[in-house]
Formats: sequence, C-alpha cells, structure tokens
Amino acid sequence: MANTPFRWVIFTVGGVFLLIVILAEFIVIFPEDYRKPIAISLLTALTYAVILALSVSLVSTDQRLIISLPGIGLGAGILSMRVFQLHMEREWQYLPALSCLVVTSQLAAGLHYLPITPLSYGLILLGTLYFSINFAINLDQGVIPRRAAFEGIIPLLIIWVVALWIN
Repeated sequence: MANTPFRWVIFTVGGVFLLIVILAEFIVIFPEDYRKPIAISLLTALTYAVILALSVSLVSTDQRLIISLPGIGLGAGILSMRVFQLHMEREWQYLPALSCLVVTSQLAAGLHYLPITPLSYGLILLGTLYFSINFAINLDQGVIPRRAAFEGIIPLLIIWVVALWIN
C-alpha cells in the first residue's frame, strides 16, 4: 500500500466493518435477541454488495465467459443460500439456491456479449438475484405467487432502469 497520510483511516474503516460483520453474525445465532432483524438486514445487504462487487470485477477485467460464469454462478448460489438460511431460519436451502444459481447464470451468459458497462451488468444481475431470492422467500412464507412476484418486480424494474440509465 502506498505511503499515504490517511492510511490509518483505511485500516480503521476496514477494521470497523469487520467488527460489525462479526458482531452481526454473533447476534444472528441467538433467536431471542432483539437486535436480530437488524443483523439479518445488515448481513443480507452485505451479501448483495458482495455479489455486485464480484460481478462487476469479473466483467471489468474482460475475462472470457468460461472464466467469469462459474464465479458469478457459484457466488450467486452460495450467497443466496446464506440469505435463505438467514431469512427462513432452517437448514441450508439447496433447491431455491440452485434455482437462483441457474437463473443468474443464464442471465449472466446472455448479458456477457452485450455492449454494456460492467456496473450496468452487475446491477442487472443484482436485481435479478434480489427478485429470485425474495420470490422464493415469499413463496416459502405462504404468500400467493401473484403477490410474491408483484412485491419483487418493482425493485427489479427500478434496479434495471438505473442500470440502463447508467449505461
């Protein structure tokens, strides 16, 4: 790292973020903790940020599809499985995570050859993964499919419009 006068700020901010994540993971363990919904929201937001950073970084380096697709697909599958485990409070949910993996991988393969910026690519994948995860969680909670789709389609459209506007 370069000798910058604010190097200690970078290390401090990184350390604080790491401490917050560790604290949130610790809070999630205990079901009776009143801070659990905040910790789940924080960890879910962090998961979406990681998939956005992963997809943008893989596309911005101009990797071939055979290199970037497994990373994006497996990242989407593993991270969606963690979100399902946080929200459904059961064992690992393999089938919904597999469906999110397939949907995200198919869209990533289709978007790979389009002339869009890496940030637009990442936002489109983020919106799709967000919709897939929320749709599966709503169906598991007993919401009718029409309402479950309607609740997820609005954020999906907003994210896609922002992605196309950035492009």
